[in-house]
Amino acid sequence: MRFLSTLAGRAPRLRHLGLTYAAFADEIPDVLAHVPALLKRLEVLDLACGELTTTGAARLLGLRDAMPALRILNLTELLGYPSNHPDITALRAQWPNCQIHG
Repeated sequence: MRFLSTLAGRAPRLRHLGLTYAAFADEIPDVLAHVPALLKRLEVLDLACGELTTTGAARLLGLRDAMPALRILNLTELLGYPSNHPDITALRAQWPNCQIHG
């Protein structure tokens, strides 16, 4: 996932990041944490159909303050997660200004 650091530097206008169908979805928040310039400007994060677990959801929640521009977080059709899963509900509660699809 080193490409995110490279991408963030070479694509300063990047505001929509889609990493769908990712088997490594739990690792994405940790990688993003190392790219603060991207986090600050990210408006849409699409992790649909990935393998995000409770661990990944908690890590995403930990990035909330680092992503002030985020307005859409797409978590639809996550493997093993119904839309009313407690993790999705917690993300919605803690990120009230962000549309969380799930």
